[in-house]
Amino acid sequence: MPDFRQPEIDLVCSAIDAKQSLLLIGKTGEGKSHFAEKVDEDMSARGWVVWRGRYEGQAKSLLESIAVRFDIPTTIEVSEGRERPMTALQLKKEIADNVCRPNWLLIFDDADRLPVSFRYWLEELHREDTRLLLVSAPPLPKDIFLKLVRIEMRPFEKNFLRTLMVEESIAQGVQISPAQLADFESRVGSNPALAKRIVSEQRLGLVSDKEGDRTDYIDGTPFVLAILAAVSIVRFVGLGLGDRSLYIIGGMAMVTGMTIKILYAAANKRNRRLGA
Repeated sequence: MPDFRQPEIDLVCSAIDAKQSLLLIGKTGEGKSHFAEKVDEDMSARGWVVWRGRYEGQAKSLLESIAVRFDIPTTIEVSEGRERPMTALQLKKEIADNVCRPNWLLIFDDADRLPVSFRYWLEELHREDTRLLLVSAPPLPKDIFLKLVRIEMRPFEKNFLRTLMVEESIAQGVQISPAQLADFESRVGSNPALAKRIVSEQRLGLVSDKEGDRTDYIDGTPFVLAILAAVSIVRFVGLGLGDRSLYIIGGMAMVTGMTIKILYAAANKRNRRLGA
């Protein structure tokens, strides 16, 4: 199957070739990591030296990876014949002093995960005209995210997702009828990750709701609201007849019903699966 993102990949690569740093924005599951990988491959084929990676919780490991890719020293001499690893601060300075070269590119996947201090360092690299491609879910409008030219990934077309699900079903040995395929399309929206997942759920025989995520609870909210309405009527009847006992009982029942509704909503929220 041809790469649906190829026109966007070509656009990004041409912009980088023109010495432009970019912020690429896409929703979760829309293929951002695949996009970053393809840009890496295409820019490398154009003769660029490319580093690509993501923040995994250790800024120093990320810095060491960048330095190694561009043959930048990661140790410092402390005495004759003795060296020690650079600190994260020293690595940042060493990289900043050396990374601004023609046809050198840094690609940060999941850039929205980067800590603030790291993003400030990227601002410094950007000021020094280092080529950057940040691939991110929609980030907060601040620091480095405001400095770069912004490109948004367009949603996948349904025909693409239908083909993807058919190919995935063949790969997994799952039989999917045209009616099921149409139903699956309505569930996955424009998310290829969900498209693959729903085929896997079909193979495993898992039952999903119409949004594609299972829910192991019954929504009793309408029943609770009906009870509260009935109690309110009793309370107003008591008020109209001047029956204080009926009025008080109705008020207590209403408070009890509201408490049950709140507790029920909280319990359902805890039971929902990720993404519900």
